[in-house]
Amino acid sequence: MQSRKHYQRVLIVDDMAINRLILASLLASNGIDSDLAESGEECLKLCEERDYDLILLDHRMPQIDGVETLIRLKKLFLGRGKEIPVVCHTTEEARNNVSLYKAAGFADVLFKPIQPQELSDILISLLYTEKDLISDHDLIKKKHITEELDKLPEAVRRIPGIDPISGISYCETAEDYIEALEIFASSISGKSEEIRRFLEERDLTMMAARLHSLKSTAKLIGAKELSDLAAHFELAAKDGEGSLVFEGAPSILSMYCGLEPLLKKALSPETGKKPADVLFIEGAKGFLNQAVVGSLVNAGLSVTRTRDVLNEISPRLGDSDVIVYYPNGSASQIEIIMDYLLEVTANEHKSLCLIGEERYINKAKEYDRDNRVYAIYPRPVNTVKLADDIRHLVQYRQRSDTNRTILIVDDDPDFLSIVRGWLKAEYLIDAASSGEETLSYLSRKHPDLILMDYDLPDMDGYETMEKIRRSLSTAAVPIIFLTGKSDRNSVMRILKRKPDGYLLKPMTKEHLLDTLERFFEQNYYAGL
Repeated sequence: MQSRKHYQRVLIVDDMAINRLILASLLASNGIDSDLAESGEECLKLCEERDYDLILLDHRMPQIDGVETLIRLKKLFLGRGKEIPVVCHTTEEARNNVSLYKAAGFADVLFKPIQPQELSDILISLLYTEKDLISDHDLIKKKHITEELDKLPEAVRRIPGIDPISGISYCETAEDYIEALEIFASSISGKSEEIRRFLEERDLTMMAARLHSLKSTAKLIGAKELSDLAAHFELAAKDGEGSLVFEGAPSILSMYCGLEPLLKKALSPETGKKPADVLFIEGAKGFLNQAVVGSLVNAGLSVTRTRDVLNEISPRLGDSDVIVYYPNGSASQIEIIMDYLLEVTANEHKSLCLIGEERYINKAKEYDRDNRVYAIYPRPVNTVKLADDIRHLVQYRQRSDTNRTILIVDDDPDFLSIVRGWLKAEYLIDAASSGEETLSYLSRKHPDLILMDYDLPDMDGYETMEKIRRSLSTAAVPIIFLTGKSDRNSVMRILKRKPDGYLLKPMTKEHLLDTLERFFEQNYYAGL
């Protein structure tokens, strides 16, 4: 088996931070680095400054959309005499318009949610030639790194400013990498004091020696930014540019010393201690903070507190089931924290609640495009009710979901088998292949949810839903459509009956499980 070599650079353009992060992660899994832009204007600016091998361009963006951005990019490429492939990534509903996108000048089209294999196929077709092929040795090494990475504690994998993949590539094993981190952490205090002394003494020779050592050890553990900074000033010291070195030394010391508490926290977890039930992120100070924490503790919950600073939040996330965020301050700060928390809730299935002043809560909600915030508590906050709600939510999350029954209605036996296989570990699964069979089932048993296809052999999904809604005994049974129907007429017809959700085939197992978990959790929380 063979793979492809790493290439120069890919630009990801999307106005949603979570989409940019997902694409960057998928590219990284293919060994590819990327730059990120959130608008057509930023895309054009970056392309004027840098060369790219490929551009992944969102279609629907404010101000300048994907097509207009493409037109301007083509003019830019023409002036340079170099054509760069531009791939459009857009919603599933546009799948029937692939020919139109290609006619507009896009090299290819990807549909959200992006499937890893589809992205890999496009990368292979647009970026690689036979000369890019590499040996099986590289594939074996990549697999080895992935296996060793999985052996690392979660806290070690998420130390801000450190790339564990890079570290393991140097240290070979997870055990050796942790040992290297421990050695690096234990020497920070002493070596930083030496750097401070050489700074005070204006000893350029010794400063260059210490920077050379720091450059190597930081690179060894995957602290690339620190290593690059040390290398930059080491070179300046060797060139005799003392003023530049002495002016830059404080920034190196700040970054270097800042790693010490993060490393010690990750490498020395408290043993035998139950993970905190709630992580409380305090964007504002005041009496409300202590009142919230006091009520949570009185409700029997354990709480970890942190400021709204990313490199303080990350190592404290741990296994907390619920995050309570008290937003306050500038819009840009709230956006940064919300983007991160929404990514965490999506990837790690945590629940996010907001408390505080309504104007800041509303600002935070602007970034919640996928409705992942489960509850909000504007001031004046009833802290006793908040604590009781969260206690019930924690209890709900910590119990098994296997007592929930889902009825899947679909006449495709292969699809039924696949989805049953996906869900059976989490839920009790029943199946029906027609509308009549569904109604017969409901006369005997009421499931917690129905996943309904639109195209059924006797009556379609809409008609079946109508009959379910008209019966007093079944009207309250939730229905989520799981169908390939995406034309406007079908969608509008279904929405008239207000289903509890609408999912398009095909979807990934992860996407389906995430949707179901969020649905049941939201329903449970709404009933508290």
